[in-house]
Amino acid sequence: CGFKAIEKNSFLKISRHLKDPNWFFDTELIFWINKNDYLIKEVPVNWSESRYDERKSKVRMFRDSSRFFINLIKLKMRYKKTLKSELTKDD
Repeated sequence: CGFKAIEKNSFLKISRHLKDPNWFFDTELIFWINKNDYLIKEVPVNWSESRYDERKSKVRMFRDSSRFFINLIKLKMRYKKTLKSELTKDD
């Protein structure tokens, strides 16, 4: 959860690696920012969420933990594939 902001040029460089349109997007975004040595800066933001009394959590511990773990494995595989293709591109 939270507010994410990224410079346009940085986003354009990593956006091709972002595959998940849901909550794993945050993890992918931070992962690729780190792998490209971009700066991450924490900026406080005042955030007010007024819907919590009206809605229940959609998180399902086992299901969502399993999906997150599988997405981490896929992300690692994509990263290795990206490294390999970059290495062979230089040949």
